[in-house]
Amino acid sequence: MIYLNKLKYMEISSKRLKSIDTVKGIMIWGIVIYHMSENLKMAFPFLSPIYTYGGDLGNTIFFMLSGFMMEYTYSAKVIKGNVTLYTFIYKRISKWYLIYFFSSILSIIFIVDDFGLQVLNVKQVVLNLTLTTSGWIEDIYPYNLPCWFLSCLIIQYILWYLSTKLFKLHAWYIFLFLVLGGGQ
Repeated sequence: MIYLNKLKYMEISSKRLKSIDTVKGIMIWGIVIYHMSENLKMAFPFLSPIYTYGGDLGNTIFFMLSGFMMEYTYSAKVIKGNVTLYTFIYKRISKWYLIYFFSSILSIIFIVDDFGLQVLNVKQVVLNLTLTTSGWIEDIYPYNLPCWFLSCLIIQYILWYLSTKLFKLHAWYIFLFLVLGGGQ
């Protein structure tokens, strides 16, 4: 069974557009620079447009490209029933969840060190570690603040998968609608 899942994983992974990955990488750097703007403004004033628009524009384009890549890579497999929701989400999250988990633990340690243990509550820790801080049960302040979008991205993945499965359509426009309609 594991061998068959590995074969499906390799088959899914074989469809890759490196130019899209390049644009996504550029958008990620725009987001990083946006978040570091307070530290960089004095040294690099010419990056002012990125400080102003890098975060919003970078997130929007990143979400739209992710939707396009899901459509390109997965829609036929989802429609045919070759990919389960679990396999689809696992593939998306497995690349980065360990880094997210440890950076969140590190963030929690810093918060406790600065403000004391009383600022933590079990519900918020669980929501943070399960990537459900934004758009799920309730919107809370994530401990690992720059990663709020991962919670939203997972919601987008689930909604895209379910709508593609339900309507049996190539549904790239659904992901675009979710992003432009405020789903991110």
